[in-house]
Amino acid sequence: MSAAARAAGIVLAFLHACRNPENERAVAAMLAETAPEMPVAPSSGTWPVIRGYERTITAVISGYVEPRVAHCLDRFEAALAGKGVAVPAHITKSNRGVRGIGQARVEPVQMILSGTASGVIGAGWLGNATFRASPASTSATPRRMWR
Repeated sequence: MSAAARAAGIVLAFLHACRNPENERAVAAMLAETAPEMPVAPSSGTWPVIRGYERTITAVISGYVEPRVAHCLDRFEAALAGKGVAVPAHITKSNRGVRGIGQARVEPVQMILSGTASGVIGAGWLGNATFRASPASTSATPRRMWR
């Protein structure tokens, strides 16, 4: 089996793509037609910054986690539907913003550090709900989660 046949996704990182993303977009569109089941992570859309190394690494991380995150979000949505939850779910971003599940599927790297942000948002909500002026929070991720 060829390496291309075993690929789980494609990362595009063209030189100077942050200044002119059109070439990456064109190749991403061609790949979407040729292999619609293959996730594509263009660096210019994932992390549009001038620094090529950082942009590329962020796109690689996004390409790696995208299929896994999509699977988890599919299961999450199914579990909510199974419990009769009718409101749309929102996912926390690393910058404490929130987004819908659809956008989280295609930009998973934006929520890589969301655990800490979610803790802060949750502590703020709990503080307001219990009339506490200055709630405190902390976050720790279990090691087994990353195995």
